[in-house]
Amino acid sequence: MKPPLELNVRVLAWSSLALALGCSAAGKSLPDSESSSGDGGASSSGAGASGGDVGVGGAGGGFGAGGSVGSGGAGGDGEPGGAGGGGEPGGTGGFIGAGGATPGTCAPTPGAPTPEDCAKLGIKISAEFAQAYQCFNLGVAQGVPNHWGGLTVKPEKPGSLYMGGHACEESGKLYELGIARDESCHVLGLMGSATLYSDAPYNDGGVIFGPGDVLFLSQWPVNKIGQIKPGSTTLSKSTDLGPLGVQASPGGAGFVPKGFPNEGQLKVLTWPTGGFTFDKPGNWYTVPYAPDGQGTYTLSKAVFHTKIEGGPEAFTFVAAGSVGFPKHSVLISEWGRAKIAAYELDGQANPVPSTRREFLSGLAGAEGALLDPMSGDFIFSTYNDDPAKDRVIAVRGFRPPPAIIK
Repeated sequence: MKPPLELNVRVLAWSSLALALGCSAAGKSLPDSESSSGDGGASSSGAGASGGDVGVGGAGGGFGAGGSVGSGGAGGDGEPGGAGGGGEPGGTGGFIGAGGATPGTCAPTPGAPTPEDCAKLGIKISAEFAQAYQCFNLGVAQGVPNHWGGLTVKPEKPGSLYMGGHACEESGKLYELGIARDESCHVLGLMGSATLYSDAPYNDGGVIFGPGDVLFLSQWPVNKIGQIKPGSTTLSKSTDLGPLGVQASPGGAGFVPKGFPNEGQLKVLTWPTGGFTFDKPGNWYTVPYAPDGQGTYTLSKAVFHTKIEGGPEAFTFVAAGSVGFPKHSVLISEWGRAKIAAYELDGQANPVPSTRREFLSGLAGAEGALLDPMSGDFIFSTYNDDPAKDRVIAVRGFRPPPAIIK
């Protein structure tokens, strides 16, 4: 949820048009522009193990040597899963669901809830996609404090969901919840109450594990990208994007998956500033990065590519091949419109504004976004002032996503 910084309020345009407090509390001062804490130790390296471990990139530039993905084998990385790591038996790909294969086979979670149809919440998949996709309400994330931020799944640990709480606030943190799955690995709901994973001040829609298993997060409204090293419970590094040429502040961030043009690049999408209309566009950037020798990454000068309308938040990449997606695409949470939009990508893995299609509507507070690496379910969180309106939603029908290069 994003107010313009000048006003610190927003309009719930699709509901009562009532004013509400924004992400940052009125009068809250912003912290210093750069912070870093050294946890020490560089990331480890290793080849992909049988069944789908991901080789973690070691020393080297960006996505250099050590970032390859192990060949698919039987098993599925020690987690319940089908042969070939959630793909077809013997198929390519380094972890569960890699390479855009069909969903795998799982041991059903005992006591799993039965998700409800999203239609009961007024959420609808657009007619163009309705025959191929189904939307389900996974309910609430117990123990994650309002407001909710982004969410992600670590491919090597598909039984857990990581999700931001107290989003856009200095007190923000990341939480871990259990995931209930059916025999086809689809997500049925969230199990138990959340446990604290790490401090994550000003976390927003972009939360994703990247190279070296470092967790990257967009930080709004302070215009930063944060990094959390494996095993750390505090922010390991936070980089001010202003000096790098990023205007406003990021709502979404993500890495281009394997098999896409410019695979491995970091893309950043900002929330719009200046004005009171939340249908304004944000900016889409590429932000180069390289290992800093401390287990985290140094970000460098950003490259602006295009503007994305709708009050954009988080995004997730969709490989060509899912129904209705003949080309590599991206799904973007439009907080300002209460919708999810689909865009085709150009040859540089950037969205083409003229290709926008409405995928889903009626989703008040559209915030985080991810494609589950095990099932291909499109999972997203919401950000509302009223906690009773917040839900975690899953859409079935997508093929599991390709790997993010490690």
